[in-house]
Amino acid sequence: MATPTHCLSASRLFLLLVLSSAIYGASAGRGSPLNNLFRPIAELITRHPRARGNPVPRWRNPHSVPSQLIKVLPHAAQSAADAMSALSGATDDSASGSRGSASGGGRGRVRTFAKPGGGGGSKTYFNVIEVTKPLPRPTGSALCGSATPLVDAPFGSTYGSPATAGSYVIPAACAGEWSMAVMNVSVLVKGVQFDRRMSVFIGDLEVSRSITAEPLGTSVKYSFERDLTPLALAVRTNNELSVYLENVVDRTYTGIFYVTVSLLFYTGGAVPASPPSAILPWYSPGVLSRYFNITGGAVLSASSALAGFPPNTVRARFDLLMSLHAADEFYQFNYPDSATFQPEGGPFRELVLQIDGIFAGSVFPAPVFYTGAVHPLMWSPLVGNGNFHIPVYSFDLSPFAALLSDGSSHTFTVAIPKAVLNSNWYFTGSVHLWTDAGVASTAGPAPTVTGGDLVTPITETATGESGTNGVFGTTAARDYTITGTVTTAAGAVETVVTGSLAFDATVTSASNQWVQVWRQNILSAITVTRSVPGDTATVASMTVDQFIFPLFMNQTRLDAAGSVYFLTNNTFNFYQPMDASPSAATQTYLHNERIAGFKETYTAAGALRSRTIYSNHMYELDSTTGGGCYLRKVVAQPPPAGIQSDMVSTVC
Repeated sequence: MATPTHCLSASRLFLLLVLSSAIYGASAGRGSPLNNLFRPIAELITRHPRARGNPVPRWRNPHSVPSQLIKVLPHAAQSAADAMSALSGATDDSASGSRGSASGGGRGRVRTFAKPGGGGGSKTYFNVIEVTKPLPRPTGSALCGSATPLVDAPFGSTYGSPATAGSYVIPAACAGEWSMAVMNVSVLVKGVQFDRRMSVFIGDLEVSRSITAEPLGTSVKYSFERDLTPLALAVRTNNELSVYLENVVDRTYTGIFYVTVSLLFYTGGAVPASPPSAILPWYSPGVLSRYFNITGGAVLSASSALAGFPPNTVRARFDLLMSLHAADEFYQFNYPDSATFQPEGGPFRELVLQIDGIFAGSVFPAPVFYTGAVHPLMWSPLVGNGNFHIPVYSFDLSPFAALLSDGSSHTFTVAIPKAVLNSNWYFTGSVHLWTDAGVASTAGPAPTVTGGDLVTPITETATGESGTNGVFGTTAARDYTITGTVTTAAGAVETVVTGSLAFDATVTSASNQWVQVWRQNILSAITVTRSVPGDTATVASMTVDQFIFPLFMNQTRLDAAGSVYFLTNNTFNFYQPMDASPSAATQTYLHNERIAGFKETYTAAGALRSRTIYSNHMYELDSTTGGGCYLRKVVAQPPPAGIQSDMVSTVC
């Protein structure tokens, strides 16, 4: 099959993470450089669970900055290099000394649950988006009906409260086969608030996880859609949808999230082929959030048994929804333990899946930078990759089909062997199962595994360490193969899953951590092949998933008078060629690049004098499955300016 010229080799795709940073801080050591860098500027006090080290006195609350201090950079800056040049050359001619109220968006009455825009409230909202391709409807389809709203509720002081649930009834006009089922989520929030984690469940199955936008002292709205067609079985067999969003409201953090969820059903057009025969949610029973939680330290894994597997299962897949918080929220920038002056557990993490103690797959997760990361104004109105669509990691479990069909319950375990103490890795999962109607039951030997150790060996190095200076490296690699056979009506089908994962990172510290440079490379290539032994005419399929995740970050003290410069380039590339048969190839390539930066200057007394913000996003999707090419470029500024340009093209 042909590889697109703009893609890397199908056998190797690397995640490249390059960070250059001259850290602006009061002192060297654990309290000053990167520990302070990735904190919500909205607070800068240690009461926040992500706060680590000492506050950075020259960073001020962005909610208190008047709009006239936000300058617009040229729209022509379409790359990281252009943005860097534009930011570096930005003049500081804003009104000197002009400052806003420290109260941010105003205090008002705490715990007032009247929806914004009603009863004389503000009806103007600042629109926030995650740049993606709008969810297309199938050709020839039409909306047959909707269940709306399923949930329409405020989330104020909800920390420690159960999920808010609503029941739904599928419209009678939509009783037949759907060509598509879509969930729409809309959110309004006004005031001052952090980024929060939000999950939507249908029954006990988590169907969506996202990170909320930060309101930045104004009224913010956003919405997103989720294609639930692959989960149509769960939608039909349940009648309850719930939203779990833990929020804290007090006299400082006044933002209440108003969430509305609806379901839309479409008929006509092509109906999706080969839906799963069963979907089993995997969650933590008895826990309000339903999340499993790996906290590091002595808790490095979580397990729970599942039952109810169909006896004639021939194919299976496990989907894992995961987000990380607290001490591991920005683990990618941790110094390895070989840095004796600042051991932080290192930048390498791995998720390992086991079934009944047997290795079933591994993933090196890609980072998601939340809307409170680094500087909240950098993520408004364009949030970072994955904020409204937290990634789902899929594991092909077809080699385990015979084992899962034996009529017993089976224990699923997720382990994160390198999670540091006081982490919060929240996750749920689901098992999707396909059956063979031609047989009452399937059977086969237990799968064979090579390269399935629980812990991937890690090598950490230190070169030229002197005080807080030196070059510190981390490498890890895993190659594994899982092979299984299951008897079907067509004969014995063999599935082979092979994985090739590699990690290589260095962090260079100079001038007592005033200059820090991070470089990381991650390779992830997973191949699945299915075949009927001895019959080459029925070689069924091959799937190859590969991704590259480059990131560039730079923070610099520009001059002795107190200028701070920061730039981030956050990119996710995904390449997925899939064969339905050896002669019918399809392939998808996604390039998703987010560039944002800011420059701030301060008076000698430490007061903010000016601020310049840059934000650009390019989303390119190229598919041979009928979707064609979709290219979207967005340039934006934080409130009140908003989106400056949003260009779409079908020619990449």
